[in-house]
Amino acid sequence: MIVTKHAAELCTLLVNDVFGELPSRIFETLCQRGPCRLPQLFERTGLNPHQVRHGLAVLIQHDLLYYTVNEETNTTTYEANTTSCYNILRVGRIVDLVGTVYGRAEQEVVRHLLSLGHVQIADLAQAFGAQGASTVESTLDAEDTESALKTNGDSGDHTETAPFIKSVFHLHEVIARLIQWEILEVVDAGSFTNPEAIYNEIEQAYAKKAASVKSSKGKDDLAREKACELRAARDRGKELKRQLDSEAPVPDTKRRKLTNGQANGTSSPQTRRVLDSSTVVRINYEKCLVDLRNDRLTRFADDVIGRTTSRVYNTLLRLVSRKISRCVEDVRIDGAFSEMFDDGSSHDLTVTTLDILDALDPSVNLASDIGRVSKKSVDPNISERLLQIASLLDVDQEAEAGGENGLTGERHFMDDDDSDLEDVVPNTNGTEGGQNDTRNGQVKSENGPAEQRVELLRRHMFLLCESKHRFVRHCGTQGDGQWTVDFDIVMQSLRQVEMDAIIEQVTGRRGLRLTRILRDFGKLDEKALANKALMKKPTLQGKMVELQRASFVDVQEVPRDNNRIANRTMFFWHCDTDRLRRELPDRIFKSMLRCLQVLEVERYKVRDILEFVHRTDVKGKEEEVMTPEYYNKYSQHLELEAKLLGHAMRLDEIVAVLRDY
Repeated sequence: MIVTKHAAELCTLLVNDVFGELPSRIFETLCQRGPCRLPQLFERTGLNPHQVRHGLAVLIQHDLLYYTVNEETNTTTYEANTTSCYNILRVGRIVDLVGTVYGRAEQEVVRHLLSLGHVQIADLAQAFGAQGASTVESTLDAEDTESALKTNGDSGDHTETAPFIKSVFHLHEVIARLIQWEILEVVDAGSFTNPEAIYNEIEQAYAKKAASVKSSKGKDDLAREKACELRAARDRGKELKRQLDSEAPVPDTKRRKLTNGQANGTSSPQTRRVLDSSTVVRINYEKCLVDLRNDRLTRFADDVIGRTTSRVYNTLLRLVSRKISRCVEDVRIDGAFSEMFDDGSSHDLTVTTLDILDALDPSVNLASDIGRVSKKSVDPNISERLLQIASLLDVDQEAEAGGENGLTGERHFMDDDDSDLEDVVPNTNGTEGGQNDTRNGQVKSENGPAEQRVELLRRHMFLLCESKHRFVRHCGTQGDGQWTVDFDIVMQSLRQVEMDAIIEQVTGRRGLRLTRILRDFGKLDEKALANKALMKKPTLQGKMVELQRASFVDVQEVPRDNNRIANRTMFFWHCDTDRLRRELPDRIFKSMLRCLQVLEVERYKVRDILEFVHRTDVKGKEEEVMTPEYYNKYSQHLELEAKLLGHAMRLDEIVAVLRDY
């Protein structure tokens, strides 16, 4: 993360709000002055050694600092981890998403880790109220297992989490699943070193070796060796994951969630997986960003196409993202030699229609949100591409079935007006006129519910495939069709939508229309731009100046002679989308900073009321205990706080789309 002035102030404010003034002062010094050693921190923060060491311990515990130990001088250098600090804003969304996608037990583990930082598994078991957790490796008695996790009765949190984490063995099983899903990663001594420093050190070492190599084969072998070492340095925390994957395959989230809360805590002793209690784990924000990106793309498809199609798309994204560890690839590691590694390669990102149907929630009514028209009402020019794809699928199915029981192309794409699928029109009661039934998309006909559900699913996939945003790409015919997602293309379209919304909000519809014209046609002079925009030249000049002040467009002056007179100079306007994408996050950081600063001022105004409602004897009984006057002030403050935080979260979504996804 590139640290700008507003980004550094925002991160400092987040640290101050969550961890207090002492760690925030140290973090602010590291953001402003860069990497520092202990004597420099004593001098620049004005704190005594005891305070500095206490603040550093808090920051390191929550992975907000990098540190490097120089073995020759035996000195430690500290550096601010602004990327992890900025993720404090996304803690709530990460917890909610883990609970939705993976389950409530996993959500509780993630919530505790986000509040505790990186911890040993034994300490995490104690946080859940475990008794005798240190002896978990030495006993597998069923009665001790059920009683190993009991609430103490002193803390409300223990009572709240008791239904989800039933035993120490259940906790180990949940942690093992989260490690396999890459939501958690193992921490060692090298995990607190800045990855960029490690990569630069490896590249410098191989640059010295490459200077002495003359042959092209030797340079190629050296480049492959460097790529392997860079990959090993990045994936050093995945050794336990690979070990767990070799013992048992990665569990499917959909099937596991159907039994969450019952079967999860009652697994047989033969299937229990016990981890080393001294293993230190923490949240892997890179994988969490992948799940957040899937959620954002699902909502994007919901806005563009519809609710049912977006749920199908969400299932596809979940299957495609199983081997995707991060949103943004590093060119140095995932570049020329990525084919040597089997994680996230192109052939692994292909999903068949039958796989999507198997992972899709059975309660989704696939017969909804699909328009149905007769053959005569379909423009053949528009549907030609879909018919060609469907014909390839039908030929493949007929070849497999011998042409006896396979569905024909006409039946697949409603080429006949009397097709059975034409009659699949659900009414308000969820049943059809006639003999067909579409409860939960299970259409009963002569072909059976399974064939009809596959066909309905394919229609939703074709809707995603033929959208102008190119949500899905058809890439094969196996399993009733193979599909993949080109994340670069979809995210480019989503970024353009977000940037258009910002331009329209700042400069209006005319400004948005002018920027779209410049994006489509490139550089244009004022005369050509006025003709294409159908605007008068004075009006156009005023709007273009407004766009230039907002840094949405730029102008290039091309003089016709050496005098450089204004009436002898051509002005070419252009819109640089890449530059705008790089500059917008810093402006959004400034807006988010202002929101949080206003919230801090508002909290200071009602600090007496907030101190009163935070008392243990008042929580949950605010309206009964407080007078109407103070309760109204408290309610107004909560409403204002919700608006400011909601606006900050919306701005964070824009930052994620423009920079992180």
